[in-house]
Amino acid sequence: MQNKNQNQIQEVLDDLRDLDSDKFLATIPVRRFFDKAGHKSLVFILTCSACPEQYDVQFEREDRTVGYVRFRMGKLRVMCPDVGGEVVLEKTFPEPFQGCFYSEQERKDNLQEAAEAIWKYYERKDK
Repeated sequence: MQNKNQNQIQEVLDDLRDLDSDKFLATIPVRRFFDKAGHKSLVFILTCSACPEQYDVQFEREDRTVGYVRFRMGKLRVMCPDVGGEVVLEKTFPEPFQGCFYSEQERKDNLQEAAEAIWKYYERKDK
């Protein structure tokens, strides 16, 4: 089953490589965020769209999860390297039962912040 999922993910990533990262549609379940130098990217794979909205995160072209993002009950948590790992970002939103982002801009801004927290985690690990 995991092989089939990985193949589907890879097909989506292959299709998206030609797209500009700022032009993803809200319906696309994969988002890509680059490091500050613009060389490496993290791929956010939507695994649940609401209550909670959650993502598995991988380095592009790698077959392993390096982060997990979950937005549930008004809290956004980012963990590395996976579920149950170190919490590298935690934010509380005003609405206690909010479990998804209300706009694509809100999603993009918060996932960018999550990507930066994941990059920092791996920069720390590489030292």
